[in-house]
Formats: sequence, structure tokens, C-alpha cells
Amino acid sequence: MSELQEEIDAISFAEADEMSLSLGVGWRTFLACLAPLLPFAFMCAILPAAIIAGIPFDEIAVRHGLSDSDAISMQSGIESLIALPFLTIFAITAIVTSVRAIVGRRLGALADFKTAMRRLAAMIGTALFLFLVYFGAMFVAALVMAFLYKFGLEALSRVFKTFLYVVATAYFVKLSLVPCSVVIGGTCGTASFAESANLVRGRWWITFAILLVSSIISVMFYIPELAFGFAAECAIAFFDIHNYATRFLAYAVTIALGFAATVFPVAVVSVLYLIRRKKLQQAYADGFSCDSEYSSDDSQY
Repeated sequence: MSELQEEIDAISFAEADEMSLSLGVGWRTFLACLAPLLPFAFMCAILPAAIIAGIPFDEIAVRHGLSDSDAISMQSGIESLIALPFLTIFAITAIVTSVRAIVGRRLGALADFKTAMRRLAAMIGTALFLFLVYFGAMFVAALVMAFLYKFGLEALSRVFKTFLYVVATAYFVKLSLVPCSVVIGGTCGTASFAESANLVRGRWWITFAILLVSSIISVMFYIPELAFGFAAECAIAFFDIHNYATRFLAYAVTIALGFAATVFPVAVVSVLYLIRRKKLQQAYADGFSCDSEYSSDDSQY
């Protein structure tokens, strides 16, 4: 049994400080996940994206009569086509890797990837369903705001817009554990929404605080990425460097730092999910009411 698992088992979750526990164990889980995840991300996304990013699109644009903005848009679009779809797979794999790091079962990125792929369809379906619900809600909200503007109720429209932001934030926190529910809990669709809402119920503010702090820490990882990218761009421009290897290396480092930054919040949320889930299981064992679908076995990990 790993040190992290021993620490989790030794803590009384009824009295534990979820903030320090989630961030502390999440940080160590994050460090444990970097070794297997970054090579996996490098081969599948960072390397091909850096290859594309290293191509001097500005020079190609000049030769073919395109503007610099068109060249940048073309380059960004190709990078997004390579990197963005992989982010979903990477995030699911990061959840599996986080859980295995916590329970002390290091099977490697390939095994974690195979486990994650068994939940990919459920994750995509749940994400699409959530998007449709969100799009429908935003469409109705847009109609209401247009109606208010039409009748000169601008002040009421602004109040309604503020209300929408509050509601959206509330539901974002309420559904923040959905990915972990899908990947770890084996749920999908409305069942994952229900489990996430149940785990957040009564703990909305602490959940919001944990998400906020983890996001702030995650953003700090982008500082060296931005600094390195800016320095590389300045060096390329100042010294008139057109060496492909230099551009490739610069983009590979910045993209790798970006992927590393996504792992920390995933690790924190995975730890928080396991803490909340164990609390429900403890309550169930103590004789309190607990929905059976929230006490499913985690033996697949």
C-alpha cells in the first residue's frame, strides 16, 4: 500500500480539512503522475504539434501572398486539430493515473490509457449531453434578453445577465466532479450529474474554494511557459533564427509545460472525489442513507 493511500486511510474524513487534504495529496499525486503522463503526451500530441508549430508559416505566407494573420490562423488551427482532441483523452488518462498513484498501483501510461479508453465513449456522450443542455439554456436566456431589450428594459436585462453568471457558476461547481464520476465511478449522463451534485451538496463553498485555488496554482504553471515562449520568440526575431530545430524545441517545451499544467487540477479533483465518495461509503457503513449507485466497487483500478 502506498504512502498516499495510508495517509488517506488514516484520516477521519468527518473532521479532515478538505482544502489542505485535496491540495496536499493532489500535489503529491500530480508529481507522481508527471513521469508516466508527459512521455505519453509527448508522443501523442506534443511532438506532432511542435512539428507543425516549428514550420515557418510566416515565410510560407510571404511566398504565397498570404498575410501574417492568415498564416498565424492557419498554424493555430492545425495545432488545435492535433492537440485539442487529445486533451480529452489526456484528461481521462490523467484521472486514471491519479487514482492509481493514490492507491499505489503504478501500471504505466499505456495501461492507464487502455483503462481510460473504456470510459471514452461515456465521457464523450456525457459531455455532448451537457453541451446540449447548456446550449439550450443559453438559447432560452438569449431569447429572454432579446425580449427585454426590445421593450427597453436594459437595467432588468443586466440584472438577468448577472443572475445567469451566478447560476452558471453554481452549476459549474455542482457538476465539477462529473469527469471523475464517469471515469472512476463508472456512471454516465444524468447519473454522473446526480452523483456529482450529491457529493457537492452541503459543501459547495469548500468545493468552490478548492477549485479556485487549484486553478490559480495551475495558472502559475503557465508563467514559465509564457516566459519561455516569449524569450524564444524574441531570440528567433532578434537573432533572425530560421533554424527549424530551434523553433521545434521552443514550441515543444512550451506545449509540454501547458500539458503539465492541466494535470494538477485533475489530480486535485480526483483526490476530492475519492474523499467525498469515501465519506458517503462511511456514512452507508454507519447505517445512514446512501444511494447504492454511489458505493460501486473501484476494483478496476
